Order: sequence, then C-alpha cells, then structure tokens
Amino acid sequence: LTTLCLRPLDDWVWNRVAEGAKPAGMGAFYVAWFGKERGISKEYVENWFLACCRNNPFMRAWRDVYVAGWEHASSRHDYKDGPLFKNIDLSHISIEEHRTWLTMHICFKKLIDEDAELRRFWAEDMVLLRADDGAMRWMADLDLDMHEDSALRWVYSTDAAWADEQITSAPMLKFVGSAANALQWQPPEHLVARDNCITRVLAAALPCSPSESAHF
Repeated sequence: LTTLCLRPLDDWVWNRVAEGAKPAGMGAFYVAWFGKERGISKEYVENWFLACCRNNPFMRAWRDVYVAGWEHASSRHDYKDGPLFKNIDLSHISIEEHRTWLTMHICFKKLIDEDAELRRFWAEDMVLLRADDGAMRWMADLDLDMHEDSALRWVYSTDAAWADEQITSAPMLKFVGSAANALQWQPPEHLVARDNCITRVLAAALPCSPSESAHF
C-alpha cells in the first residue's frame, strides 16, 4: 500500500491534463518542502503518480535521459555521478543518501535546468499538485522514523473525524517508507475489517466494500 486514489481522476486531474481548449498534457505532485526555495518552489516533482497524454514531449525526454544515465552507471549508487549530471544543481535533494535512489528526480532536474522549452512547460503548463498539504498532509503529526506511529494512527485508532479529513482534503494519499511498511506488515483483516481509520478511508475509496476487497 503506497498510493491510494480517493476520487476519480476525471474529477481532479485528467480534465486539466487532457481536455479543454488548451490541455496541459501532464500532471504530477511536487513536494514544496524539498524545493530549492524551501516550502515554495516546485523542482521536486514526484514520480509515484503521473497523468500524461500519449507522446507528451516532456515525458519522452524524461524517459530518454533516465535510460541514457544508465549507460554510465553500474547501480543507483553511482548513477548521479555520471557525466550527464556533472553540472546539475541537486541542492534541493538536500539529503545526500536520497540522491542514490531518486534517480528520476535527478533526471527531471537536468531537463528543467538545460532545456528551455521543457523548463517553460514545467513552469507554465504542467499541472503541479502540492503534496505537502494534500497527498502527504496526513504525515504532518507523525514521526516517520517510528514505524509504529503510522500503524497506531491508521490501524489502532478510531478517530473518525481525522479519517474523514483525509478523505476530503486530498484526492490521493501517499504512504512513504516506514509509513508504507507499517501498513504492509498488517494482516488484511486489520486494513479492511476493523473499526479504524484505514478501513474508513478504504471504504470511501474502493468501488466495493472493504470486506469484498479483502484479497487485494
């Protein structure tokens, strides 16, 4: 369990990406907390959810530079050290360890640093959704270094008001790292059959009842 879509895509992103007089062509979440201008700028675009029209130029370029980067890398640990990324400013990925596994984020930054048209597309056209107070807002009060915090909140809490706030405040929820692991370790009945926060959210998100979806 890493991402959970709470609303039909047409209701919050696809109509902006693919429809209208001037469709955007691509939509994604970004984390402003990791922007170059902390809390404001949008360089830290995530890849755990992407809405994109077929043959979108930015998506093609992103894929191509990602593949090209592997020609000079033996693993994710030395990917960022390849010649393609020699002069790319990665200061927004402020935790050094993160640069060894955020390979697509590194490629994204290269594109908006070096290609003027792709930078314009990112800055002006792309549908960018702030994850800090949307898909990842639920983590604000938790210590994500403590696996049990996520389980206590989602599985061993019956805080209906908090669960309903998650349903109404974001179109999608993102579970990262230890927060996702804490839920993965739970038996299915803890996720779909208990009176708790995660069951309440799943009941709102799934087209059938949680009990009928127990074998996802």
